[in-house]
Amino acid sequence: MTAIIGEPDEGPLGTYRLHQMYCLVTSAHNEEKHIGRLITAVANQSLLPLRWVIVDDGSSDNTREIIYQHSKIIPWIKLVTLEKKGDVRSFGSKSRAIAKGIDVAMVDCDYNYIGILDADVSMSRHYFEELVRRVEADPYLGIAGGQIYDLVKDRYVGQNISLDSVAGAVQFFRTECYREIGGYREINTGCIDSAAEIEARRLGWKVRTYPMLKVFHHRERGVVDVIRTRFKRGAGYYRLGYHPVFLLARCVFRLRERPALIASVSILWGYIGAWATRTGHIVSSDSIHFLRREQMRKLVSILCWRPKPMRARRGKE
Repeated sequence: MTAIIGEPDEGPLGTYRLHQMYCLVTSAHNEEKHIGRLITAVANQSLLPLRWVIVDDGSSDNTREIIYQHSKIIPWIKLVTLEKKGDVRSFGSKSRAIAKGIDVAMVDCDYNYIGILDADVSMSRHYFEELVRRVEADPYLGIAGGQIYDLVKDRYVGQNISLDSVAGAVQFFRTECYREIGGYREINTGCIDSAAEIEARRLGWKVRTYPMLKVFHHRERGVVDVIRTRFKRGAGYYRLGYHPVFLLARCVFRLRERPALIASVSILWGYIGAWATRTGHIVSSDSIHFLRREQMRKLVSILCWRPKPMRARRGKE
């Protein structure tokens, strides 16, 4: 659908009134340090969403109030509040919050695209305009997104991610793809984003990260946080059905990721722990077979790769 371009908005954020048939959904729990930054980044986009549903997932800080104050100024922001017991982030709670947000967004409009945004990121002014342009150019592109840059010791470092995968913090779905895969599943153990993109690829949709579209993740994590996160990720890889040979190779290839050695060992330990306890898989057997074939093809491709021989420069022996 062609964007409607209007006059510059004289409002407090100085945005332009460009609209595209896409909506955004964000789940926020105790994000008072970050949510204002994200709202400013989205409100200043050169291509604005028609609707942005921000779900306050039982925050105990000022997150809800910050969202509410912005929603009074920006009419396309809608606040949804969910009650939550306890003060801990959980994957199951996040998936429920996102599902609720999408249900609310779809009440008054049927969007072409659905974007999922974490509350602690930000992006450049033309991010969504460039992203939508790429998705519209390829009708088989089901999930797209930019590359995440994590805050590590006062500087931003790009995540090491395959280009046929998109970080859950910025997954941007073609609505047809989202519906075909059944949306985000409620998975308490995490990896809801990975399960979604595996199913999308299995059904023939393309999944693509665009490194030139940078997204900055502002929550800095210490070594203990990294170990905990990578351990859970390793357990999640087992639940997704990762081939053990591919998982081991992945850990070896990424030994230099910061913190060096610790990250890879934590992932491997999490995978082994889930295997030892016979934790159940969270995707279908068809998805596991597809994923393992895909992974082994990648591994063979990497191992069989040979650099092209260098040609002698003209005039040199």
